[in-house]
Amino acid sequence: MLSQNFKETQIKWMEQMMSNSTDLCDTIFVCGPEKKKMYGLRALLANISPVFKAQLFGSFKEAQSDSLIEYPTIASPVFACILRVSFGLDPCITEHTAVPLIEASNMLQIEALQHECQYFLKHCINDSNVLFLLNSAYSLSSLDRTLYRKCRSIILQSSPMRLLNNEGFLTLHPNLIIDIIQSDDFKAKEEEIWNAIIKWAQHVHQKNVRFPRKRQRILKQLKAEEIENENDDDDDYDDDDKEDDEKEENEATQERMSKTLGGEDDDGDENAYDIKQILKPITPYIRFPLMSKTFFIEHVCKYLSREQSESVLVHYILGKASVFNHDVRKAFISFAVIAASRELESAQKLPDTTQDSLWCSQKISDKSETQWLIMDVMLQSMIKSMEVKNRYSDKDTIKTFKLEISSHSASYSENEESWIDVQTFQSAKSSAWQHFNVDHNRLNDRKSRYWRLVVIDTYGGYSCLNHLRLNLQF
Repeated sequence: MLSQNFKETQIKWMEQMMSNSTDLCDTIFVCGPEKKKMYGLRALLANISPVFKAQLFGSFKEAQSDSLIEYPTIASPVFACILRVSFGLDPCITEHTAVPLIEASNMLQIEALQHECQYFLKHCINDSNVLFLLNSAYSLSSLDRTLYRKCRSIILQSSPMRLLNNEGFLTLHPNLIIDIIQSDDFKAKEEEIWNAIIKWAQHVHQKNVRFPRKRQRILKQLKAEEIENENDDDDDYDDDDKEDDEKEENEATQERMSKTLGGEDDDGDENAYDIKQILKPITPYIRFPLMSKTFFIEHVCKYLSREQSESVLVHYILGKASVFNHDVRKAFISFAVIAASRELESAQKLPDTTQDSLWCSQKISDKSETQWLIMDVMLQSMIKSMEVKNRYSDKDTIKTFKLEISSHSASYSENEESWIDVQTFQSAKSSAWQHFNVDHNRLNDRKSRYWRLVVIDTYGGYSCLNHLRLNLQF
């Protein structure tokens, strides 16, 4: 049996051969659009791929020792993974290489490497790399229902701000952005979504990004299959069905996407990328009526058409429906107030941001007095953060409040002994939304379906809490 030290030495030798490839290797490849030269050993490459074997030891011209072998469709980082495999090294698969590496290993008939990439996709996707992987698979037409379902699940269960601030968001195809923000389950505020999309559009403009022509109907089909076959993981989206769906897609919409975001008819004008034009395919899917009036006027109006802006402003002034979606995202109304020390009917309106709650819990004169409400979050989970909104910004505002968790994961009691302190918070004397992160270390992974919010003190008047949002981790 080999010692661990000797195994590490063997690996080191092969790494040295890779780094000294220009001197020790006998084959030169030219890879990717950048035409980067890369070096390998014929025998080792032929050993892992019948395509390489035929190419390097057959009657093809590439079999000549001085011949350059071109692979313009395989990017150099992807081909580097293949070379590492031929040397018996870890291919070092990442979120950037996994999907194109499947395509390349399929072309070169390296079956074991395909399986390794699929293992990576199955076990190594997380909220840090999911956007890169989803975009890569979609752009290369390699997105099957299983991968789509897994990516979508991670996206909708992850912290929205972590995703919106992720570098991968800047690379997303516009169709994928639309698919994400369309979902009622994507639990970001519209202001946060807008800020991220503006950064995306600026990135597209600055980098002169061109996206492949894709059909939104493909995503709709994958989503439909996800709903209809929730427990079936075997049948991937068929290529013939994909082609049929693409033919049926609205050509006018696709042409607008092509001209706006870089399709076949690119005129080469570096100034053609106008931010407003880049945003045009996406803006119909943003819920502008849910934004604050001040934010909309200061940061959004200039990017919309006159008709769109007026539609939202009329909604703010007269309460009439605009041309945009008004539905509150589910993540912010996914709990119910089921009990309160007083004014239960008002407390039950707290999750609904479309109407005033005005939970006017009375002035607290005795520090031992407790004023509380109990929340049912529907599933056993942890509260990752809370957002509270007071109705006023004067003395009728909560000052100190705390979060408690039921000592039982699936039941609750109104008795004080049944509740465990989680964290105490201090509210500002403000009517703006305030965000409070919950310290997970205090929870020790404890989860429950029932939580209690306790008002400890006010600024001198009534509490007048108006809205409450919860960000959950299941």
